[in-house]
Amino acid sequence: MSTTVELKDYTDKILSSFERKTNVFLLEVKDSIASQASLNSPVDTGGLSRSFLTDSFVDKKEKIAYIGSSLKYSIYQELGTGEYALEGNGRKGGWTYKSNKDGKFYHTRGIKPQRILYQALLTKKPLITSQAKKILGTVNKNG
Repeated sequence: MSTTVELKDYTDKILSSFERKTNVFLLEVKDSIASQASLNSPVDTGGLSRSFLTDSFVDKKEKIAYIGSSLKYSIYQELGTGEYALEGNGRKGGWTYKSNKDGKFYHTRGIKPQRILYQALLTKKPLITSQAKKILGTVNKNG
């Protein structure tokens, strides 16, 4: 009495399926958080709001979603400045600056952190979690 066992290797199909699903997930996460950050942005010129949509991207090779803004002042909106800096490590005592808009001088003690990206992530976290389970939850040999 002999028994024959046939083994099939589905490694390539599983890895390919996982890669596709990972890219779909990262694109959805990027779009969702960038859109929410855009909505969370203060609107003066609309530049910051637009930048979250245009500057965010997914590196499919590295499997990383980059979400943010390339505008210089975006970091100050997120973390605050001066006496209001998020970790308390900003300049103390205030400072005076000349506005580019109207040429007048203003005194400030800084700006409070807006936490635009952080709040976007908190808002979208339940959706991200459910999408991770939905998209990445099962990988089968058929892709």
